[in-house]
Amino acid sequence: MLKNKTLLYGLGSGLVLGAMLVQMMNAVTQAAPKGPIAPVTPAIDQLDAKQIKEIAAKYYQVFPKEERVYNQSQADALVQKRVEEEKAKLPASPPSQKIYIYVPSGFNSTQVADMLYQSGVITDRKSFEDEISKQKLTSKIQAGIHVFEGQTDIAQVLSNLTSK
Repeated sequence: MLKNKTLLYGLGSGLVLGAMLVQMMNAVTQAAPKGPIAPVTPAIDQLDAKQIKEIAAKYYQVFPKEERVYNQSQADALVQKRVEEEKAKLPASPPSQKIYIYVPSGFNSTQVADMLYQSGVITDRKSFEDEISKQKLTSKIQAGIHVFEGQTDIAQVLSNLTSK
């Protein structure tokens, strides 16, 4: 029996503590009020519109009745409609602009392709360089001012650069 002495002390003290906790829980539930809890806010019938709006604004987004509220799909549809209206107002075809490029003597085809790409005459530098080397026109680029008008394809650009 002496070997189990610590075990028995532990069990006994556990039972005593458990009984004390049960007694404390019973005392708290008896002391609690048995009636309904008093409301924090007054009844809705006693509030005016401004007070109701203030209370509702704590938990919800409140908008005036006259203001139209859109969900995301409706807003996207309205934006798309406005974009279409604005596109209709624009002129049908924008006036073609002229781009002037000065090619100094001694420039190679890579440097010319870089100038044309930066000015917006061509959209792909690599395809222009491939085409000019394929047609063997790298040494036939004329120095001077070259004028490009509107959208041009690579063949037109090459003929403009190689002719005076």
